[in-house]
Amino acid sequence: MIINEYIDPEFKTLLISNNEQSYFKGLWNRNDLWFEEPNLGRRDSKSAWSGVSRIQYNGHAFFLKKQENYFSYSIKPPFRRLIVQKEYENIQLFESLKIPTMDVVYFGIRKKSGSMPGKTQGILITRALDDYIPLDEAREQYRGLHGFEQLKIKRALIANIAALIQKTHLSGLMHHCLYPKHIYIDKDFCKTGKKQSKTPVCRFIDLESARKVSYNSKKQLRDLETLNRRLPMLSSKDKIYFLLKYLNKTSIDKDVGQLIKRINKISR
Repeated sequence: MIINEYIDPEFKTLLISNNEQSYFKGLWNRNDLWFEEPNLGRRDSKSAWSGVSRIQYNGHAFFLKKQENYFSYSIKPPFRRLIVQKEYENIQLFESLKIPTMDVVYFGIRKKSGSMPGKTQGILITRALDDYIPLDEAREQYRGLHGFEQLKIKRALIANIAALIQKTHLSGLMHHCLYPKHIYIDKDFCKTGKKQSKTPVCRFIDLESARKVSYNSKKQLRDLETLNRRLPMLSSKDKIYFLLKYLNKTSIDKDVGQLIKRINKISR
């Protein structure tokens, strides 16, 4: 029984043209190669699993995530839900706040009857971000340029990333898994430092752990500390520049100094 479903109109047309009109069933029964090895077992369910495949429809690339009994638990209602549902709801929340992330084309939840124990299955499909690269690969795009051009592009990237994280935090949210591989950067911007189109310069991916928190809380600082620790390619000056942009400052002052101390304290 399908208990929740969303289909982007354009993707619906692609499904119909490929004769997959029973959407969830057709997508679930696809036998695609795994893009990465599935995660198996979770807490109280040894049968739980989650896997991702890269799929194609009429020349369009997508990532299809399937989960079965792969639950997230909470002390508040709903007490448990599939992680793909949590991620889908977070994507909707980020989109409502105009924080760029993944483009969802399909989401569905199905409870499988006639099986003991019961199975809850979920699907989340997003457009492949083929015009983007993870932040930890961005350096390769401008490595061959002269020193001044490299610095110009790097600083432009830092400013855009800082603005995106600042907007997220001002909205009372945290990513909670802010590794460089979860921040995607427009490829053209990495080469020129200039915005080429209406598409966002930066996007967040992997929002399954994102959550609401109070602004300027220790939890939000964890985002900054995680990213700071995972960017060894940035110099101390680059990291100071990031904090200046994050705080909308033009020079180091008491606020910047306090933020550095708070981040360093978490790092210990």
